[in-house]
Amino acid sequence: VASFEPPVSMATPPFNLHDYNADEMPRFAQGEQVNVAVFGPASTVAVTRLMRQIDGMDDLSSVLGRVLPSSRYDDFVVRKARESVTEFLINNPELDGRLPRDGQQRLQRARERLRAFFESCPRARPASLEQWYAFVDRSLGGEQWRSPGALHVPSVLRLFGLEAHEAEAVAGTKFARADCAAAGEEQPGTRRPEKVWRALEWLGKALASGYGPPGATSDLVNLVFLLE
Repeated sequence: VASFEPPVSMATPPFNLHDYNADEMPRFAQGEQVNVAVFGPASTVAVTRLMRQIDGMDDLSSVLGRVLPSSRYDDFVVRKARESVTEFLINNPELDGRLPRDGQQRLQRARERLRAFFESCPRARPASLEQWYAFVDRSLGGEQWRSPGALHVPSVLRLFGLEAHEAEAVAGTKFARADCAAAGEEQPGTRRPEKVWRALEWLGKALASGYGPPGATSDLVNLVFLLE
């Protein structure tokens, strides 16, 4: 990007930029930044339909010598979410003191439901988007996870039985100023999502994108807007 003269259009969704401080990357200020909000299962459905419906896509891919990616169970996303949720939510003792007794009991049940969900994912191995939706519906006891905002942090924890204020307490704050003395590789001013918050982002991503085209649908949607 730095080798081009401005204006340069760049897809800059926050998920891809969470490790960077825009003030430390001045080339971002030279071009047009495009950040189309893409989140939830609707984006996977839209991208899947887009790839099926564009006339000539198969012929173009053949001419370019490229294979169109087909939708599939995304083992990487689900496995990454499971590892993050297990370490920072299910097995994290630091969360045990954030809620009163009743809330702590609900948190424990939520942990058990999360563990059961991820343990059942490899066995489910859906062969279609419809099968993935049906699997998640059964796991969460309904279709409420498909509602707008349901997979956002901290709301995603409500799908596993926590009250709204409890989900907020468990998720904590999104950012904390990096302790540069303790983390020598980080520069002053760098902001990274807290580990619990990041784990919940992976949880929402797994629910939304456990089945679909490989890769980030947000990148493709932002690319389409860049080409307009």
